[in-house]
Amino acid sequence: MIKKGNAQPDPDIPTGELSTSMNIKNMQPATVQNLERISAAMRIARSAMARTIMDVTMQDPLRLFCISSSLCDALDQEVARAAGATLKQDWFDADWPRTTNAAWCSILGLESEDDMNEVLLRAAPALSLRARQTLQYAVWIPRGIAMTFALFVETSLRGIDTLMRAYREILSPAGIGLATVLRDASEIRQALLAPPLMLNGPAGALGKYCRCDIFSPPDYQHGAWRAIVTLDALKTRNVRNAATRQFELPVLERRLITPDGPYGLAVPDGEGWKMGFCFREGRAELHLYSNGIAEGENPVTLQEVAETLCAGVDSIFSGHDGDAHP
Repeated sequence: MIKKGNAQPDPDIPTGELSTSMNIKNMQPATVQNLERISAAMRIARSAMARTIMDVTMQDPLRLFCISSSLCDALDQEVARAAGATLKQDWFDADWPRTTNAAWCSILGLESEDDMNEVLLRAAPALSLRARQTLQYAVWIPRGIAMTFALFVETSLRGIDTLMRAYREILSPAGIGLATVLRDASEIRQALLAPPLMLNGPAGALGKYCRCDIFSPPDYQHGAWRAIVTLDALKTRNVRNAATRQFELPVLERRLITPDGPYGLAVPDGEGWKMGFCFREGRAELHLYSNGIAEGENPVTLQEVAETLCAGVDSIFSGHDGDAHP
C-alpha cells in the first residue's frame, strides 16, 4: 500500500523541481533488511536509498516503454512463439541495463515514445528472423525482447556508421563479435529488401556475381584487414553445380589471405589438398594481412586484392551461366 502526499520542495532535488512524498507499507521483511544493510554500507538514509532505487528504475524511458506498450507486449509474445521459448512474467525483467538503454537512445536519437513506437513498427517484419539468429537454444526470454531486437534491426538499416558505433559502445562489450554483427545485419537488410550493407572500407570491388569489401575492424592492428565477399543472390540462387561450392584463395605477392573459421574448406591441389574457402548463406569472410612488409609499402594494393577475389569467384560462376540468372 502506498500513500502519496502533496508535492513540496526537496533539498536533494534541483531548485525549481518538486518532489512527492510516499509512505510504503506491507514490504517484505527481507526486503527491508536488505535495504537497511545497503543503506548502512552506503552511509545514507534508508528512505534516500529507496528513493534512489525507484528514481533509477522509473527514469529509464526505454524500459518504461517496454513495460507500458501494448504493441511491445504483443510482439514479445510473437517472438516467444517464433523461438519456441517461454516469456518471463515479471515486468521488471529487462534485457539491457539502464546504461545500455541510454546508449541505444543516444545512438538512434530516440527521444520520445513515438520514436520508440516507430522503431518497433519498422522492425516488426524482421523480428522472427532476429529470433532465429539469437534464440536458437533459449528456454526463457525477458520481456522487452521485441524492442531489443528492434533496436538492432533499426541500427542495421541505418548503415555501417551507426552499426559500428553500436558495436563499439554496446555489442562488443556484451561479447558479441563483429563477424556476427555484420552477418546478422546483412541478413536483416536482405530480408527487408534494403540495399547491401556498405562497409565504407578503403577498398571494394563489384563483380558480375559478387562484391568484395575490405575494411579494418576497430580491434584489428595496422596491416590486418577483413574481406567480406557477398554473392549476388539473384544471379546465383539457382546455381547448383558442385564447382561453385569451393574456391581457391588467390596467391598474391606480400599478401596473406586466410578464411575465417566456418568459411575454410580444403580444395584439391594436384594430388593433395590446400586451404580454400566456401560461401555460407551467400557470404564468405576472410582475413587479409600485409605479409613481411609495412602496409604502405606493399606492392599489392587492397583494391587489387578485392578485384582479384571478385574475379576468382566470377570465373567459377561464369562457367555456369546456364544455371544462373543473367
